[in-house]
Parts: sequence; C-alpha cells; structure tokens
Amino acid sequence: MMRRRVSIALCILGLTLGGCTAAVRKPDTVSGAQATLPLRSIVLTGPAGQHLPLQVEVASTPTQRERGLMFRSEVTRGMLFTFERPQLLYFWMKNTLVRLDILYFDADGSFINTRTMEPCTEDPCPSYPSSSPAQYGLEMPAGYVSSSGIGVGWKLGVSE
Repeated sequence: MMRRRVSIALCILGLTLGGCTAAVRKPDTVSGAQATLPLRSIVLTGPAGQHLPLQVEVASTPTQRERGLMFRSEVTRGMLFTFERPQLLYFWMKNTLVRLDILYFDADGSFINTRTMEPCTEDPCPSYPSSSPAQYGLEMPAGYVSSSGIGVGWKLGVSE
C-alpha cells in the first residue's frame, strides 16, 4: 500500500513538473513479461551518413510503457517508447532483469542523451532521466550505444 502511495505521489509530482512518464511503472502489480508488442522498422542515422536499421517493439500506451521489458531474461531487439508530447522522461529498471542502454530523442528525432541502466529488483531503484524534454525513449541491450558509436548528431527515423 505504501509503494502505491509513493507511486501516486511521484505521478502527481511528475504532472506538476510536466508529465507523468515511464518512470512510474507499477512495480508490484506486474507478474511476468508482457507479450511481444507490435514491431516497427526504425533507422538510426549518424552525422556521417551511417544507417542502422532496426526492428523494435513499440510501447505506445501507458500500460505498455509501464510494463516495458520487465521480467524478460534476455532482450534480442529493442523497444521504442513513444509519448504524445515532449517531456522530461524518467526510466527505471524495476523488475527488469538485464542491463539496457536507454537513448532519448526529441520530437524531431534528434539524439538527446543516453545512459546504461542496471537491473533492479529491490526498492529503491534509481531513475535514468533524459537531459532535456524527449518524445522517444529507445531501450536496447547494454553495450549497443558504445558498439554503434551513437551520440550527438544522430537521428531517429520511425517508419509509419
């Protein structure tokens, strides 16, 4: 009950500061990984013209974003989290079993920042915020960012 109150309080605080985001996943009401979500082709384009095409799952509803990649013992493809408008995003790793890289992109698909997130099964779990308002969060297996050389100048392209 106390955790639910804390989650509600965090959500209210998030709304006050500009939005309740992916950080407020329901940690104790989820049992098991969510089914694979719809797939979408995306491409990451580098400043020197590099193209990294990917097939990712898309989490576009609050329920899908809350569950994310929780309880999966391996991640073979990424998950794109889409939001209705740009806002500061805060992701956390409650009940997520594998290390992940999170990449944040603004409404135009421009790269904002990235962080490597560590699994967390006990409270409190740290959050991993975007450094400025973002509309997309892309979770990939840890090490993807460094092995691909992704950074400033990269863009996210989402096919319809």
